[in-house]
Amino acid sequence: MCPRRKSDRRAFQVCTYVLENKFIIGMTSDMAETVKKRINLHFGWKELPSKQGCELEYIKKGTMELPTSALEEGGREWRFIAKKNLFDSKLMARGMAVFGMQKMRIPVHPYTVRDDRKAVSEAFGHLRNVQDEIDSSDIPFFWHIPRLRELLSRRSCPSATI
Repeated sequence: MCPRRKSDRRAFQVCTYVLENKFIIGMTSDMAETVKKRINLHFGWKELPSKQGCELEYIKKGTMELPTSALEEGGREWRFIAKKNLFDSKLMARGMAVFGMQKMRIPVHPYTVRDDRKAVSEAFGHLRNVQDEIDSSDIPFFWHIPRLRELLSRRSCPSATI
């Protein structure tokens, strides 16, 4: 559809730019994603250890309390409103698309990055170097794959036959 006036089209372009580049988009239809994976990451918020589970409980409770829409998408009233508010409808559709795209590029708070790096370094601290010689106490990760088991048995016992 072609906008009615050039000023409407330009205003829509500016709004789209601002929406895509200056906002963290959240959707009431996906509150868990919005709160836990976007807002908390961006601001570096964490749930207190003594309050574990409260956040999700409040999200579920709040989502259930949202009023249902009287409009049916694609229905007669929906189309009437969409026609009268063409750019608002297009901007809402764009916002939903940006919500999906932002999943992979949400800015993360430096405290969250610091804590995640610390957790990863602690998790990998006990692992051995794969270049080291095989020790008899090593349990191969892929022990259930027959070919790998065969190769490992040859390596640890060179005189073994197939």
